[in-house]
Amino acid sequence: MLPTAIWRIEQIWKGETVFLFGGGPSLKAVDLERLRDRKTLALNSTAKLALWASALFFTDHPWLEKNHALVTNWSGYAFTLSYPQVRNLPTNVKSVCALVQDELFTGGAIKRGRTTGHTAISLAAILGAKRIVLLGYDMRFVGGRSHCHDDYASPNEKIYSDDFIPYFKGWNEAARKAGVEVLNATPGSALEEFPMVDLAAVID
Repeated sequence: MLPTAIWRIEQIWKGETVFLFGGGPSLKAVDLERLRDRKTLALNSTAKLALWASALFFTDHPWLEKNHALVTNWSGYAFTLSYPQVRNLPTNVKSVCALVQDELFTGGAIKRGRTTGHTAISLAAILGAKRIVLLGYDMRFVGGRSHCHDDYASPNEKIYSDDFIPYFKGWNEAARKAGVEVLNATPGSALEEFPMVDLAAVID
């Protein structure tokens, strides 16, 4: 039986298309207003670009300390991973169970990935998404920048090619077997694990 502190997963997005806002630099060039009426999941500081997003997801608790007011006042769903050591967690945040060894997208618990961007895909799938569209998943530097915000930055570009991108290996096949379509709508993305699409083709 799950502890009361852990939210029991509900399929709040069953059968829906969900747009994920990753932190890559290309997100700044996306007209996010076009997605205001869609199901959307903002990751960490991308929430500041879309305060209306359906949900917010963060795993970096030092980030929470700096953005406590943002999270506390968030009007949609707010999710984080369950960590017993976390204190001062706003009451509106739902802690979800994440299992590192669990098979992707199965078992009622999300697969904890290498980054928030990885884990968010699992979260959206477990919440019922039928199709997941990735934005801001550049996995590379663009114009010398690693992120669309200034809250933090990747130390160097090799972290993507040597660590983050390899960790996605097999995720597309796992999603497909689970009946979930994952599409990458990030222009020029270095992440080739998922089929590339133009955002306009997905929303028009």
